[in-house]
Amino acid sequence: MKFETLTNKLANEKFVFIFVLILRFLYVLNPLLDTQRAFAVYPDAWEYQTVGKNIAEGHGFSMRENPPYKPEMLITPVYPLWIAIHYKLFAPPNPTVLLLLWNIVFSAITALFIFKLTCCLSNRIVAFLASVLWALEPNGNVYSAQIIAEPMTLMFLFVALYLGVCKVVRKGEANLSLMALIGLILGLATLAKPMAMVPSLILMCYMVIKRIKLERIALMFLSFAILVGLWVYRNWRTFGLAKLSSVTDMTLSIYHAATVKSAIESIPLDSAACQLYGSDDYERIANIYPDPHALARTGRTARRYILSHPFAYLRLWAVGEVMLWVTPMSLAEFARFLGHSPPTEPISYEVIDLVLHFKIVDAMKLIYSKRFAFMPPLGLAVFAFAGVYSILLVLFAFYGLLHRRTPVRWLLLSFVIFLTFPVGICPSPRYRTAAMPFVAILAAFGIVQSIRSLKRYVAE
Repeated sequence: MKFETLTNKLANEKFVFIFVLILRFLYVLNPLLDTQRAFAVYPDAWEYQTVGKNIAEGHGFSMRENPPYKPEMLITPVYPLWIAIHYKLFAPPNPTVLLLLWNIVFSAITALFIFKLTCCLSNRIVAFLASVLWALEPNGNVYSAQIIAEPMTLMFLFVALYLGVCKVVRKGEANLSLMALIGLILGLATLAKPMAMVPSLILMCYMVIKRIKLERIALMFLSFAILVGLWVYRNWRTFGLAKLSSVTDMTLSIYHAATVKSAIESIPLDSAACQLYGSDDYERIANIYPDPHALARTGRTARRYILSHPFAYLRLWAVGEVMLWVTPMSLAEFARFLGHSPPTEPISYEVIDLVLHFKIVDAMKLIYSKRFAFMPPLGLAVFAFAGVYSILLVLFAFYGLLHRRTPVRWLLLSFVIFLTFPVGICPSPRYRTAAMPFVAILAAFGIVQSIRSLKRYVAE
């Protein structure tokens, strides 16, 4: 059967939705049978669950498992509130099971709107490929089997992008209610995971470029800003800090500035952080309940330190950015997902340091002793597949972009750039998850174009 014939038969919304439901269910099956695995990969999952339970039990927005239930601002409210609803209505372990099943549904809806968005930008074959390529990416499947906010955030984001790009820009349906709705959905995405703020602002800029009426865009921004602003106002009233979240300060403090100092002076990361911020503040931010005011102080110190060492930072950032895309998946995370217990200490920064000093063999030995040695054969097979798959996806995405540099493809690339470039020095594959749907769409363009070019070459 010809490629076009096969994809035309399968390229419909119902098939995409059902395919992703089944695929995600296979990954979620183990956590459904053993709900502790739904919290095995990321500490975020425990944080979300604890805050959700505390809200349901009337203890407020707190990550503390015991009194005093002090408020916090490290995470944003939408996903904890979603968890709280389930703990209010159901007894454990039912909330965890239901939340995992909802993650499957969120992923299927995301794939559906990837299909609808790409179909609007191109055709059904490209749309089918884009949604399936995204669904097959191993990291996304693992993350959907955890109690984390990414599946919900991506769903909100792609519903809003479809409405904004296809309904407003392409079809000119910029009525007031639709613009307000898009702003609210983008606000929900941002309050589920702050990373969604960047695509939200890019979409608004794209509408300005496409000459959508400014008053309509202003309404969309207003509905977005009011929703997000309510949470910022809560943080200001509670902590005196007008911020969406303190997670940026934590990332800069521990994973950026301290890493640069550690690399420059060849000292352990903890020692570098203590020297930068003082042992008292470092203890406050490295604590399981990080102090927002200490994070604000260390965040300012981190920014000053990075600006005073720009070349060292850029060198580490460049290596980290490459590793972000060439690392198939986090071996430690995947081993825990499979029920194994590798060493818990992070090795990314040691590997980066060894690579920068051209000690490639030592880097490989470290990866083997700390990660590969703890992986079962099935895990290693999935890891190898993830590596080949992600590299091919990126290569086809580049081909799809370079072959036809249309405004829409540049728009897709801008989402990828602004979602991943701030990560840089923290090369966990998790941080490219939000960009992978856009990479998949570009890769679908590239694959279809490659097949057409190959056909022309054979015909000649």
